[in-house]
Amino acid sequence: MPGRPERRTRFVMLDGELFHVLYRHRGVLVAERLEGEQRSEVLADLDDAQFDVSSRVRGCADDE
Repeated sequence: MPGRPERRTRFVMLDGELFHVLYRHRGVLVAERLEGEQRSEVLADLDDAQFDVSSRVRGCADDE
């Protein structure tokens, strides 16, 4: 659709863990942790330019 920004999939690496960013709400990233084969496939397909690197990422909560 003309005029709409391109939607990109974003990933964040935090303490060696890879997260797929689902959305941002009031400045907080909501993300799911990628594990196992899914993590390996994503890492194989990505280059460094596709990672968001931020010292403002403080941690994550498990839903377990």
